[in-house]
Amino acid sequence: MTVMQKKLLRLPEILGAMSMKKSFFYLQIKRGLMSKPIKIGRSSYWEREAVEKFIAEQIAKRDISDERNRQADGE
Repeated sequence: MTVMQKKLLRLPEILGAMSMKKSFFYLQIKRGLMSKPIKIGRSSYWEREAVEKFIAEQIAKRDISDERNRQADGE
């Protein structure tokens, strides 16, 4: 994928898609779970791929937790 094909997302788009508060989102950045923004002027952007990776990682964590809970319940 070339640089021109990369899609950049603004914070309102990301927060709307994930139903997440801004403070929690920035906490994920501080924890290293989400990439730092790309600054263009005074605006912040994130690559769509980085956001999709973050979401996929959260889904994987949930799935692992669900599997552990099923095993603990003896299923």
